[in-house]
Amino acid sequence: MFKIKNIVILGTVSALFSVSLSASNELGMDLVSDKVSQKVVTLLPAKSSANAVTIAYRGTRYTPPIVVESVAQKDWKRSTPIESYRGVFSANRSADAKWIESTFVESDRASVAEMMSDNKILKKNSWIYSNIKSDYITQLIEYGDYIILLIEHENKDGRRWPIDVVFKSTKDGWLVTNELSSDLFYTYVLEAIR
Repeated sequence: MFKIKNIVILGTVSALFSVSLSASNELGMDLVSDKVSQKVVTLLPAKSSANAVTIAYRGTRYTPPIVVESVAQKDWKRSTPIESYRGVFSANRSADAKWIESTFVESDRASVAEMMSDNKILKKNSWIYSNIKSDYITQLIEYGDYIILLIEHENKDGRRWPIDVVFKSTKDGWLVTNELSSDLFYTYVLEAIR
């Protein structure tokens, strides 16, 4: 087995992860201990499990999940990704375009402002969030300079669906970022997490 630290995959740097090429008869099995999780994910078609790539990541699985409480904008704290997400959730429910914009890192704000300037999009977004009966934070994953929160929305009709929200620490606290939207490795990390 060999390990690659500080890997570069298609131009994406991830100092946090160790990738190991190893034989594994437990393809797809979750292992969780002491807040460190591992899962085997095949990045490229493999003829045998000997070609599988193990993605190791640090994180916390919350059992039971953390219930997200709404907050008023004046009470929104950004000292941790979890506190910040409460404001993100509340801003999206409120249909306050400026508040929604402020939940993002500076480099994403112009594109968010443009999207929220379309009243149809703003109303639809607010309608979606106002129909969420309960919101749960199920996992927190460390990914280099980022924290990924895995969230489960539960609609008033009982339907549930997962989302992921990526946070980055800034001078203003933890804010949402779209910086990983073109990060290929991030896609594989999400596959491993779920």
